[in-house]
Amino acid sequence: MKSLNPMFNRRTSQKKPPQNPQKPNITSTPRKKRSDAKNDIKIPLSLEQRQILKKLAKTRGLSMTTYCSEVLALYLRRKTEYRRVEYSPTDKKSVHAKLHQPDYDVLFEYSVKWDCSLRQAAHRIITTVLKVESGGLENEKF
Repeated sequence: MKSLNPMFNRRTSQKKPPQNPQKPNITSTPRKKRSDAKNDIKIPLSLEQRQILKKLAKTRGLSMTTYCSEVLALYLRRKTEYRRVEYSPTDKKSVHAKLHQPDYDVLFEYSVKWDCSLRQAAHRIITTVLKVESGGLENEKF
């Protein structure tokens, strides 16, 4: 008896040939990196530094990450001298900065010049920036 639905009319004697489990060897080129990609850097800051940074970002209507990224990029382009500061990688909270490749390359040059990591170089610059930018905020109590 034949069914109206062709799916049920299969014959058991007709079997499909086994499928080849191996994938064909296709030589693909590696993925291209986006031209506008940014490099993320985590900068460990103390509670007081994060509070100052948060207030400065709020006065400009930006998020902490955006503000930190813009300020870090600006001060990297200025190419000024930065004093050595105490670096504490044990700070539990960190702030992110997202840099374009040219600014990231300048930060890398500073890290080579100062013989430190990228995080330490970014921390050194941001700490100096916070001292300069937070002139009126240091006297306020948190």
